[in-house]
Amino acid sequence: AAAGRGGKRPAKASPAKRPAKAGPARYAATNLGRAASTLYIDPETAVRFHRALARAPPGDRTLEYLHLITSSAEFFPRFALRQRDYDEARDLLEHAPEPWPISLGECTRSLLAMHAWVSEWPDIRLSERLGVESGDMHRMRETGARLAYCLREIARVSRRADLLGDLEVLRARIAAGIRAELVPLAAVRGVGRVRARRLYRAGIRDAAGLRRAPLARLAGVDKIGPALAARIKADLGRRG
Repeated sequence: AAAGRGGKRPAKASPAKRPAKAGPARYAATNLGRAASTLYIDPETAVRFHRALARAPPGDRTLEYLHLITSSAEFFPRFALRQRDYDEARDLLEHAPEPWPISLGECTRSLLAMHAWVSEWPDIRLSERLGVESGDMHRMRETGARLAYCLREIARVSRRADLLGDLEVLRARIAAGIRAELVPLAAVRGVGRVRARRLYRAGIRDAAGLRRAPLARLAGVDKIGPALAARIKADLGRRG
């Protein structure tokens, strides 16, 4: 540039300082988000579970929890109500032990089937009344038990430790197709839903009762027999 008056060059303007380059935005995962990722469930499912658990009182919430599970994106298979199912659905919702916030429009045949399953309906009744065959029920049981486990883990993250016991009982009920009182018996190897009910009716209610019962008495229970009775006794002896 040409020299200014008096032979001096004008002072060079200092370049404007550029703002520091911003780094990539950082996002901290929430406990709920981490749980959803670990459990491989849709974030929307995790949020629905969290919101429902936040207002759930302790106690028997079986129908509400089953509704949460069967209306989740991960649940399969999902069956809509047929015209003939509406009376069954009305009866379930009207005679529930508490006023559940579930409308008839939200009810599905999958919800009816899952509730019937944990109420110990046999396969033939599920087929005749609800049109749900054993293969479909097997898939519903598997996905339902997994989602019940997820529900329990979301309760843990949501600081609802008071619900963990109830939700574990629900998971066990879905896995075995039993009412709550049979959960201790169904946990014993070789005792399924049918044998557990037979044992319960015979006055044997849990693993301690199985240990106390004489071998002959245990063998005499319908659907048990000497060979299974001996195996049950041996397994319980190894478990201490």
